[in-house]
This record gives sequence, structure tokens and C-alpha cells, in this order.
Amino acid sequence: MIWRTFLKEATTRLHAELDDRLQLLTSAKLNHATYTCILREFIHVYAQIEHPLNTHGRQRDELHFLFPYTHTLRLYHDLKTLQVDAPDFTNVPPPLWPDLHNRDYLLGAIYVIEGSALGGLHLAAHVRARLSLPPYAGTYFFAPANRERTLERWHAYLDVLERTAADRTALSAGACDTFQRFIDRFASLAPAPGASEEGVVHVTD
Repeated sequence: MIWRTFLKEATTRLHAELDDRLQLLTSAKLNHATYTCILREFIHVYAQIEHPLNTHGRQRDELHFLFPYTHTLRLYHDLKTLQVDAPDFTNVPPPLWPDLHNRDYLLGAIYVIEGSALGGLHLAAHVRARLSLPPYAGTYFFAPANRERTLERWHAYLDVLERTAADRTALSAGACDTFQRFIDRFASLAPAPGASEEGVVHVTD
């Protein structure tokens, strides 16, 4: 079995649903207010999942090259660059995610994180063009490395996936659960009532 194909098929519906929730990122309606709201929502997700991913990922020798993840730090960096306040999770303990003890579940979760990095390269280019941002200013989260380095990580992950995955149930659960965490959070993005500027959103905490 080609595990990459299996995961793509297992997550098709969820992937499409998340893309639909984030369609403003690729819209001509994207503006500064919308973009910073979206970045703040990403922080809410990564502040919850990044610590357990790093904890369990570092325990797998075959995956050491992927960790630690630094998405949260990059998001804070972007918001600071854009001169926007960020949510404070300093005193909020990260939740437990015991399913990550399972190697195949972890591989499924990583599929979502690493796969999103590929799309991030294209999103960064669109955001910079739409908001007239200089390179990396406000888009470090989406494009922390160049295309070659991002593809290198992706292919290295796929190599581990194809060589070591064994449990399709755990693999699918890890990917689907991770997608669902993003979908649930971005359900709070909604058009601002009476907004005078197209594309502005408000966030319901």
C-alpha cells in the first residue's frame, strides 16, 4: 500500500472543508484585518498542539529531523511585524494528546502539518502581493524556508511514512483528528456584521 495515497484519500473531505474555511487567504478580498485575524486563530491551534507534537516526535529517532516545530513562535513574530497584539498562552498548560504515543497516529498528524507547509509557500506569495508586504514580513509562518528546503522535508517525511507505517486505522485517525482541530477553530471566523470593508472578519473566542 502507498500510505501517502491512503492518507490523501482518507482526508479528502476534511482537507476540502478546511480549504473552504480559509478561502479568504487566497481571495482578492484579503486585507490586513482579515489576515491578522487568521494568524491569531492559527496561534490558538498551534499553542494547543505544538508542544505534544514536539514531545512525542522527539522520542522517535526516525523523525528527529522534523522537530522541534516552531509554528507558534513564527506566528508571534508575524503579528509583531504587523504590529498586532497576539493571544497570550504563557500561563495556559498545553493539553495532553495521549494518542500521539502511537507511532502511526503521530505519522498521520505529521502528514497534515508537513503537507500544509507546501501550501504555505503559495499562500505567502499571494499574501505578500495582496497586502504589499516585503519578503518574509508578516509571512514567516507560511514560508519559513525556501521551496527546496520545504520539499526536502516533505520527501524525507514521506520516506519514513512509506517505510514504517503499518496501522491504517491509527494513521487515518491521526490525520483526521489534526485536520478537525483546525476546522473546529476556524469555524469561529465569520463576516463582521455591518463591516464597511470587504473581507473583514471577526473572531468569536
